[in-house]
Amino acid sequence: RRQQELQQLRLQRSAEEKRHAAEEQAVEEQLLENRQLREALQAQLLRQAEEDSEMRKEEASAMGRVEALRQMISEQESALKAAATQRLSSEEMLQDEHRKATALEAKVERQEVRLRRLQQEDQERKEREAQRAMLEGA
Repeated sequence: RRQQELQQLRLQRSAEEKRHAAEEQAVEEQLLENRQLREALQAQLLRQAEEDSEMRKEEASAMGRVEALRQMISEQESALKAAATQRLSSEEMLQDEHRKATALEAKVERQEVRLRRLQQEDQERKEREAQRAMLEGA
């Protein structure tokens, strides 16, 4: 009778130890998975930061080009005004300068459209990344 009770207790303790070992294994696996997810998210955030930096560089470059084009337009307009005021140029030269200024204005408009598109794409990408990060966090 006593022997059976001891055997029963040993079996219960053995089952409990196995259950604890399985629980510990599950916790360790969950910790590993969490660590891998965290590392993947950190890598993703790093990539996103690099992409954001590159996008900001492109935007700054585009803004620089737009400003340079505006300056060129201003200079062209000043040259046109000076030529008209001093009557140094013929009507054909004035029309040519006007055509150049119009072409430069069109180029500025295209650059501005491109800049807005880049900004929109950047915003959409940020929204997608934020949504993805929220989904992965859930």
